[in-house]
Amino acid sequence: VRQLANFEFLNWLTKEAKSYAAPKQFYNIAEHIPDTKTVVKPDGPLDACWHESFRYFIIPYICGKSFELEQLKQILDPKQQGYAIATNVINYLATHDRERVLRELGNCGIFDAAAFERAKLAAALLMTAMGIPMLWMGEEFGEYQQKSEDVTKPRKINWSLLSSDQNHDLFEYYQKLIALRQQNPALQSDNIKFFYENAAEKVLAYTRWDEHNSHVVVVVNFSDQNLNQYKISDFPTADYWRDWVSNQEVKSGEDGLVTDLPSYTAKILVSDSQ
Repeated sequence: VRQLANFEFLNWLTKEAKSYAAPKQFYNIAEHIPDTKTVVKPDGPLDACWHESFRYFIIPYICGKSFELEQLKQILDPKQQGYAIATNVINYLATHDRERVLRELGNCGIFDAAAFERAKLAAALLMTAMGIPMLWMGEEFGEYQQKSEDVTKPRKINWSLLSSDQNHDLFEYYQKLIALRQQNPALQSDNIKFFYENAAEKVLAYTRWDEHNSHVVVVVNFSDQNLNQYKISDFPTADYWRDWVSNQEVKSGEDGLVTDLPSYTAKILVSDSQ
């Protein structure tokens, strides 16, 4: 779309597409790199834009190459970048033009169990950030082949990877995250709030919610240190919190939440109503 650079044409194309798609909902998405708010509604011609900056910053963070809290908050909450609503941005970790997450990690010398844990962290951020997540085929079970140099000759996906315990575990993790997005309207909303941050220890916590009292909290440790019995103050109030992955009850009090945060992991908590 950046090469087309003709909003008059794109506006015509959007109207034509929607008229032919009626009465079905139809979304016009711009593969515009770098991403820009100018191409999306309410002022632009299209509905959504590939959110390249999400991938651009998340990958170095999970590789341990950089960390900047304000930058991180902007890509998790694209309203800070000028986007109006959640459906304006399409978040992703890899595409046909970019290397896969496990290859990016391997290029940084991160392999095996450590690489899969960080791939899970990236997946948790993808599925809980404001915006629509997009998966490049194979990412959900740890495909690691180098991207094809010729897009007309894509490499076949290595389905045999699913026979590996680590790859299958990552696949099941993605299944749980997708189920959470489908079942919890909080992650489909335009609401996100960062309620705890510690730049020195590289910890960030945020909450997503909707008008029907669905709540999801994400607590992320971006450091290489295991933070045991870590206290998170100002934790949102709920009668009951549940760890989405382990399905265990998590108790919080007036002083906040005290929990173990392994290195490079994200804890996802849902309220009792979910």
